[in-house]
Amino acid sequence: MSSRFWADLSNDYKNLFETEIGYDVIIYAEEESDIKEIHAHSNILCNVY
Repeated sequence: MSSRFWADLSNDYKNLFETEIGYDVIIYAEEESDIKEIHAHSNILCNVY
């Protein structure tokens, strides 16, 4: 595959990470009573090569 394909795919994943539109998973992380809420897409978390 061309390097352009991989660059575009990488950019698409980056855009999914940055936009919280359509997320379907919420991950809660806590450190010393500072709770972070991370929005994610299950299709990225379940990606199998």
